[in-house]
Amino acid sequence: TALPIYPREVSPVFLQFLDAVWQLQRQFPCSFQFGEKFLLDLHSHVYSCQYGTFLGTNEKQRAELKLSEKTYSFWGHVWENINDYLNALHKPMSEFSEGMLTPDLSPQCIEYWRGMYNQHDGLLLARESWMDRVGEILRENENRRKEKRIIEQEIPPTLSIHDGLLLA
Repeated sequence: TALPIYPREVSPVFLQFLDAVWQLQRQFPCSFQFGEKFLLDLHSHVYSCQYGTFLGTNEKQRAELKLSEKTYSFWGHVWENINDYLNALHKPMSEFSEGMLTPDLSPQCIEYWRGMYNQHDGLLLARESWMDRVGEILRENENRRKEKRIIEQEIPPTLSIHDGLLLA
């Protein structure tokens, strides 16, 4: 008998491919023109149905449905926002001594992709630890205190601040 088909279940093969590319990016940060944001957005939009690029199961089906005429292309979006996706560390292949990437596949070299798997964890950004976030909040608070002192110094002596209100 045939196994039942559950339309909401999706094979993780594409995610596994993106994870493998990300692992390569971590080991060879200068070898890719695109950064992590590209991989994260690509994964997100494959399932978002916001672009016709990923609708249908193959190119023939997309052509029959005339999706290129009815929908926007993800690749057009990428091109319009190319600076958001570029890897600042990228160097052309000619600068490398060898043309093929040979990753270290030992378990200690494979990293957990927080940007993908923790991207929906509250206020923490995908790539930041809670300690980084606490430090950032403390720095922001100190900057606000400094700004407050500067503003208070600019208040004319005829005015005063009482309970956060400016009084004459």
